[in-house]
Amino acid sequence: MSEENVQLARQMFAVLAEWQEDGFDPAKLELDFLHPDVEWETRWPGLPRFSYGRKGVLEWTVRVLEPMDMYLELVDVRPIDDERVFLSLHASGRGRESGVPAEMDIWDIWTLRDGMIYRRQTFYDRAEALEAAGLRE
Repeated sequence: MSEENVQLARQMFAVLAEWQEDGFDPAKLELDFLHPDVEWETRWPGLPRFSYGRKGVLEWTVRVLEPMDMYLELVDVRPIDDERVFLSLHASGRGRESGVPAEMDIWDIWTLRDGMIYRRQTFYDRAEALEAAGLRE
């Protein structure tokens, strides 16, 4: 099951990558890869730590992308256990008004159920992410 989840995560990320190429139009985002009861945990400045359900994730995404163009690149994905995968991501972007570039690395833990993301946890510190996942370098 763990290798299946790695492939599933790659497929889900491919959907996100395609959406990025379309210019992040919220009307074009298919959220079928999110469980209807998804719990979206992030630590994005100025936004609530948790968003719930597909509608909550869409609202969170729109708010994140309001001030900036951002592109996510999947660097690596590996299994944690039968339900969870660990993703390494690289984000790059530019302020919409300022034009100031920004880059950062992000680490996610996705819990997958019924072929969908049931929970997302985001970390901006690799050591913290690895510890939460119970993994080592």
